[in-house]
This record gives sequence, C-alpha cells and structure tokens, in this order.
Amino acid sequence: MGKLLFLNACFTDDSRTKVLADAVLKKWDGEIEEVILNDGSIKALTKEQLDKRMQLQESGDFSDDMFKYAKQFVDADVVVIAAPYWDMSFPAALKNYIEQMNVSGITFDMNGEGVITTKCKADRMVYITTAGTNNADFTYGMDYMKSLARDFFGIKKFNTFKAEGLDVEGADVDAIISETLAKIEKFSFVTKTVNEGEEDYIVESKELTKMYGNYAANNKVSLHVRKGSIYGLIGRNGAGKSTFMRLLLGMTPINEGEISVFGKTGNEMAKVRNRIGFIIENPTFYNYMSAYQNLKYRADLIGLKNPDAAIKEALQKVGLLDKMKNKVKGFSLGQKQLLGIANAILGNPELLVLDEPTNGLDPIKIVEIRNMLLDMNANGTTILISSHILGEMGKLCSCYGFILDGKLIREVTEEEVESEALDVEEFFVEMAKGGQDA
Repeated sequence: MGKLLFLNACFTDDSRTKVLADAVLKKWDGEIEEVILNDGSIKALTKEQLDKRMQLQESGDFSDDMFKYAKQFVDADVVVIAAPYWDMSFPAALKNYIEQMNVSGITFDMNGEGVITTKCKADRMVYITTAGTNNADFTYGMDYMKSLARDFFGIKKFNTFKAEGLDVEGADVDAIISETLAKIEKFSFVTKTVNEGEEDYIVESKELTKMYGNYAANNKVSLHVRKGSIYGLIGRNGAGKSTFMRLLLGMTPINEGEISVFGKTGNEMAKVRNRIGFIIENPTFYNYMSAYQNLKYRADLIGLKNPDAAIKEALQKVGLLDKMKNKVKGFSLGQKQLLGIANAILGNPELLVLDEPTNGLDPIKIVEIRNMLLDMNANGTTILISSHILGEMGKLCSCYGFILDGKLIREVTEEEVESEALDVEEFFVEMAKGGQDA
C-alpha cells in the first residue's frame, strides 16, 4: 500500500486520541513511519541552522540529517496526524516540524513568480483529535491544517475524526469515543477501483440531445460521473453546461438519448431526486421569508428527519448561521448565493450538482466553499460542478469534461491533465482550439 507518515502529538499511548489513531492506523497495511511531535525532540529552526541549510541547498547537498523530515514527508503516500486539543502544545510542535520539513528542492519548488509546485506525492491527510470545548480554537486549527494540506502541498483529500465535547460536564466519554470509532470503522484508505467492464457511475448520459428549434444546446453528449469523484464540467458561456444539468435534474425534457442517475432513468429518476442537492445559475428564494424558513421549505420537501439540525448545519457551513432569522429580501448578492449553496448541501446529499456556485463571492469565501466541498467529497459526496474560475477547478476536481458548442469534446482525469504538463485553463484552451478545428 505504500508508506504512511504518522505525526504523533498524543501525550500517552493510552490517551483517547491515541485510541482513535490506532483504529485509523489499523486500516493501513503498508509501512508506517512515526514522528513524535510533542516530546521536545523537534526544535524550532535557528538562524544558524537555517543558514547552514541554505548553503547546503545551494550546493545541492541534501545528505545532512537536518533534511530528514523533508525526506520523510516526500516519501509518504498518506499523512496521519493525531493531536489532542488544538489550543495546547500541538501548534508549537507542528510549527517546529513544518519549519524543519519545508525545504525548497525537496518538498517543493518555487518559481520566480512565487508559484509553488509540490514534490510531495501524498494524496490524503487524516487529522484525529479529541477536541475540547473551545470551538474557536478548533476551527482555527482545522482551517490551518486544511490550508497547509491543500494550498501548500496539494493534498485534496482531508479526513477528520474528532471526539468533540469530552470535557463537557456530564459527557458520556465512552459513548462519544464509541461513536467516533464507529465512524472510523467505515473509513478506508483505499479508493475503490472499478473492475474492467463494471459500471460505477452515479450520473451517465448516452447520446443526450436537447434542441431549441434548430439549435442543439446538447448534441449527443455521453458523459460519465463516477461515484466519489468531483467532476468539473468546463466550457464557455452558452456551451451547454447548464442545459446538461437541467436535463439531469428533470427541469427540461430530453429530445433524444438517455440520462441516468443512481441507475434510474426516465420517470424512475424522480424517486432518487431527494438524494441530490443542486444550485442552477442564480438561486431564487421567497424574499418575505427568513433564511431558515426558506431552507425549512426544502427540508420538508425532501423529507429530512431532523430538519432543524440539518438547516443549522448547512447555514453554519456557509457562514450564514447568524443570519438565520433574517428575511432574504435584505440579503446581498453574495449572501443569496451562499444561501443557495446551503440549500444545495442541506441534509448532506449523495450527489451535488453545482452550476457556477461561487458567482458573486469574494476570494475568501471562494476558498471556504472549496474546502467545504472537498470535505463533503472526502466523506462520500459525489460532485458535478461548473465554474468560470478554472484555477479553482484545478484545485477542486478529480476529473473533467470539456464541452464546446453543445458537444462533449473530451473527458479526462486530473492525472491526464498533469501528464500533458498543462494546467486546467491551458488544457481547456487546447481543447477549444481542437474543437474549432474539427
């Protein structure tokens, strides 16, 4: 299975966090290399050490022991971090480790424009904690970890197992630990591969065609969204992206061809639509109702068992919980867009269909929504998304479909894009040129 790097910040081997960590590590059947973070052995990088490191780097000599942490990180296929309480010793220990580990020429390259290209091959980071009651500190810690993993090292899959609230007076410690262990029991490091000839598509279309008069908005589109993927549908304005999503959701009738969702086609698709969350173009709401009331309306439609908890969770994820009782008529464009996203993720659907979901959002919110979607995907949600911000798509998607003038030009994986030494934007430009020349 490869190599797992275990960053251990547990205080004792029988601590609650270590119990959870051991359950995660049992899922790995390859090599495990452990680094103890909080015993004081990993010191902060001194100026003298830094000067020495820079001299050795410039000479191309990486044989010194001071580079060992960088080498450990680069060689890892998966990184697992176990740390009780974000607000105690772990941040300083992690900072020391990162200082020792981040080495240009080993863990990453930086070009003259400040763009970092990671050399790390890890594709997943798992964070395990028994968080206390200080939610602000925990949220800060999570944001820091995700930023480190995703923005710096390009690790998209980020799983969290937290037994939160153990220190609350009257808490049932055994029940909380058991509940977290049950979640770990369902976890796997292995990404399911589909056997040859076996279909594992949540969405599949065959020769799908939609006509408006003599114009084919979708022209024989055969598209495949595999379970567990984040599929980026890329094309110019008017290329047919929104049309495909409307056909998928039954918002407009099909002229020719077929589309299936969760294996259902035709009228049978109506039976599985409560498993789909979506936002198509600009979301609309009842302006005289509050944000909560608008989401309650949809929660009742899809039959959520605990609508109050689901609504508050969705609003919290998009940063609108404090606006819960506000009427939508007073919302800004960006807030309405966030409410549309909250509406789509309500109840944690199995499939998300998102048409330009970050329209009207500021750069900080775009990053927050990206991380939220990556979290949902890591926990089993399949996502079909379109966006004009191709740089964001490159940070989010695991596969792509390029559509031009209603025709699906090509479907590719993230690895295929990278193999041609192009980013998503460059790849799309090449696809568009090819489509025009055809």
